[in-house]
Amino acid sequence: NSSVTVNNSTISGNYGAASGGGISSESNTSSSSNYAVTSIVTINNSTINDNLASLRGGGIFSRCLSSSPSASSLITLENSTLTGNSVSSGSGGGIWSTCTSNNSLIIDNSTIFGNSASNSGGGIQVNSSNASIEVTSSIISTEVGNGTNIGYNGTFISNGYNIFSDAPTGAISSDQTNIITSNLNLQPLAFNGGSTQTMIPGLGSIAIDAGNPVDLTDAQNRSILGIRDVGAAEHNCVTNEMDIETACGSYTWLNGITYTTNNSTDTHTVLSTVDGVCDTIYTLNLILGNGIYPFISMVQYNRL
Repeated sequence: NSSVTVNNSTISGNYGAASGGGISSESNTSSSSNYAVTSIVTINNSTINDNLASLRGGGIFSRCLSSSPSASSLITLENSTLTGNSVSSGSGGGIWSTCTSNNSLIIDNSTIFGNSASNSGGGIQVNSSNASIEVTSSIISTEVGNGTNIGYNGTFISNGYNIFSDAPTGAISSDQTNIITSNLNLQPLAFNGGSTQTMIPGLGSIAIDAGNPVDLTDAQNRSILGIRDVGAAEHNCVTNEMDIETACGSYTWLNGITYTTNNSTDTHTVLSTVDGVCDTIYTLNLILGNGIYPFISMVQYNRL
């Protein structure tokens, strides 16, 4: 059995002579054996970039070899970034995985961008007839000229809010498909918060505020601003505004709440889809009159 877990780390600039430029995980038993071997790779809050393999898995390689129906290969990628990984004469620039029995790949809130392979699967190649790929609120994008984006046989499951440079079978209505690189406008790797470098969506990116709206868990680089962005990283652009209001008796604010008393603490976020640039956090400063002689105390104070 093989098990690899990577947390809050960077794996960069490595080379695999055959397979697994960044990570290579393999479980193996003789073809006549029936052992339920497993290869498990778990990546959290990490960046795997600019690694090279000659044949398979520039970023991550995982394989199990066994005739057991319980043998398995499982890769889980969460809040992580794979970029710039490549295969010089094979497939699976970002990820390559296979298993004779159970072969699963789970991608959640992650960015797989700009990886390349000379053959298929510039982003991902899963070489099993019974493969299962499950993707949520993630970016999987291979630049033009780098072969297919995702290569697989089996089942592709989208839980929504993903961005793909192709249109994989299984994509649903909340996904964005056939998206070109310029519309993503991902910025180069940089320290944008957190312990690892990330690629934040830049000005006008279609990834901003387009992730899973009910998932407020932290991104790879920071906490969520309003609605999460698609991919591993959350943009850093936010402005703060004071909204000063006066009214008679009651007032209904931007958040839909009707106030009957003064308030100077409540906030409301207007998402960047309004201007394509920054989220704006408004803080309410509300002064209410009594409904008969509104603002009399304020007027008297000014006179004094």
